[in-house]
Amino acid sequence: MDAIEKVFCATDFSEASDEAIRQADQLAREHKAKLLVYHAMPSAIGSHPLLPQLDTQATADLPALQAQILDSLSERVMSLTGRGEDDVQVQVGEGEPYAAIVSRAEAAGADLIVVGGQRASGLKRLLIGDVAERVVRYAHCPVLVARPGPKAARILVATDFSDPALPAVAAAADQARLRSARVTIVHSLDLPDIAASQPRPDLGALIGGGGPPEPVRTELHKAAEERLASAIARFNLPADPVVTDGHPATDIPRLAADLPADLVVVATSGRTGIRRVMLGSVAEAIVRASPCSVLVVRLKSGGHQS
Repeated sequence: MDAIEKVFCATDFSEASDEAIRQADQLAREHKAKLLVYHAMPSAIGSHPLLPQLDTQATADLPALQAQILDSLSERVMSLTGRGEDDVQVQVGEGEPYAAIVSRAEAAGADLIVVGGQRASGLKRLLIGDVAERVVRYAHCPVLVARPGPKAARILVATDFSDPALPAVAAAADQARLRSARVTIVHSLDLPDIAASQPRPDLGALIGGGGPPEPVRTELHKAAEERLASAIARFNLPADPVVTDGHPATDIPRLAADLPADLVVVATSGRTGIRRVMLGSVAEAIVRASPCSVLVVRLKSGGHQS
């Protein structure tokens, strides 16, 4: 992960956001970085063709409302972090929360975005999704989705051995040194997908159903373990390698709970379009299901790490 000089924390005044502010403050102190805390107000100005005076009134009230929220935000941040007014920047904006967060963070030159891990559920999730997941999907820089952790000094990092996954291992190594934490590095074989991808129908049928025969499974595990050992050596990272058979979206959150881990680190790609949606969906699923904080490291298009 690139050097962190500015940490951008988004808050909606919830308990989850308070945890995000605490973790953002800790990271800013560790990296000697500037801290900016931001709140996105829902758009207060609608369209009232029959009652245009309502638009005029909303426009007139907006500056006073923003000033009140800014004062409340300053007090909350100082209470949670112990910082003085001159040691933190607070801002209030307006718009769809995830879009406003991503846009303002990019304009501020943020190196890391921190958001709370609060989840939507049921119909609300289906209709609007989760703000944290959308920030993960569209942000230009790494995103930390903050949740209270077990304080176990354990970091879990996932790799699929592709180039976009390598920055996650590097970021985990950096965090391990800062936190004096032990690292577990995991690769999920996702065996059902291996079966489905076979070009020969007879081989696909052999692997399908109950999974590959034991000799095949053993060879897959051995190959994955060798590549994990190579990654550990490359980053000079004292780590425990783990290979799982299932899909990363389910295996990684489960392993994070079992360890237990304070932090999960995953990577996503800076690609666009449908390719971005497909690659980002695994990271978003891990963000959704993990019991602890998740750091999502992005590989920008062109192969540069962020």
